[in-house]
Amino acid sequence: MWDKINKVQAQVIACMVIIGCSFGLSFWGAINGIPKSAELLINKVTDIALMGAVAWLFTMSKGNGNNLKL
Repeated sequence: MWDKINKVQAQVIACMVIIGCSFGLSFWGAINGIPKSAELLINKVTDIALMGAVAWLFTMSKGNGNNLKL
């Protein structure tokens, strides 16, 4: 199974896991509450993870060469 997954698919899967975990952490914090002492740290970690995942996906799509040229 692992030999059929290429590098791009593995990167997309990793980004989706990062995004899913960030939203899971956000929903868990919304339901259970976050202590004030950890709120800033959790917010920053979630922000950095989401920004990194989105930037990673954009750089992957930019490097594919499948862009439309006018």
